[in-house]
Amino acid sequence: MNLPMADAVEVQPSNACPACAHPLDAHDPLGNRFCAATVASGHDRGCICSSETKAKEPK
Repeated sequence: MNLPMADAVEVQPSNACPACAHPLDAHDPLGNRFCAATVASGHDRGCICSSETKAKEPK
């Protein structure tokens, strides 16, 4: 079954981190550094964001 393109694309807020999709402004300094290194190295690894960061994620 083929989905229409609009249904197949995941929409992220404009301030979403490219590594973990949490809001960039909710990252702590360690989260910023980890996610920047994740993107720079091309890794697809887990998230180290705090529970507070995850709680601020848009629904």
